[in-house]
Amino acid sequence: MAGTRHDVVDVAAATQSPGALVTCRIGNLYPKCGGHNLLAVSETFDRVTTAVLVACSLCVTGLVVHRELAANARNASAQAASKPRYIAAWRGFDSIGIRAGPASAPVHIIEFVDYQCPACRGYDGVLNTLAQRHPRDVSWLFIHSPLSIHPFAQQAARAVECADAQSHFSAMREQVFARQDSFGLKPWSAYARQAGIVDSARFTRCLSDSSSARRIQRGMRLAQQVDLIGTPTILVNGWMFATPPTLADLEGAIDRALAGKPVVSSGGS
Repeated sequence: MAGTRHDVVDVAAATQSPGALVTCRIGNLYPKCGGHNLLAVSETFDRVTTAVLVACSLCVTGLVVHRELAANARNASAQAASKPRYIAAWRGFDSIGIRAGPASAPVHIIEFVDYQCPACRGYDGVLNTLAQRHPRDVSWLFIHSPLSIHPFAQQAARAVECADAQSHFSAMREQVFARQDSFGLKPWSAYARQAGIVDSARFTRCLSDSSSARRIQRGMRLAQQVDLIGTPTILVNGWMFATPPTLADLEGAIDRALAGKPVVSSGGS
């Protein structure tokens, strides 16, 4: 448009000529633009901006505080969950598990076990070492806890049950752990032969007998009752560890028990 300047416009003239293009450029003075006092508009804008910034600051502060509180709560929860907890009814578990070692021993170790669990297989070495070191001090109880994520775990537990019926529990336990990778590829009767079970016909009948599953089902129900979170889970004289204790941890617990002290120290380990 000829004769019209788009960079700087006289505001007073523009307000008098409705058809003129208005560009407000704020300098040292605050002219009236479009019939409004720009100073008042600016002050209002400043107040609104300040209020928004304060609100944002409060929101950010609130988020930081919430995050800190949530993190502290998670840490406290994790620390509490990582400490051993006492299961008062542990002495009543005998009928649910398979006993090994002297029942009169001063130290009782209970394992919730899944025979298809790789971690249980690895941890079996820790328990074997402990059993060799403390043949008379420790009594063992193994409770079936087959996990749903392991398709052959219940069948393996039944094979162990049927081996125990012929006094070959330890040998069968060793066989199933040593050959986990053959689950579903070779029959359980082959495990039985390698475990030294002579009466294979009795073993085969046992596998299909519902009675061999009773103790397994009871173990699974007990695992739910004690809020089991995985396998292997270990109890020492009723103290259930959130994670499998190391060999050194178990040795320490046994030493404290033999000395008449609490299995779990005041620090919870």
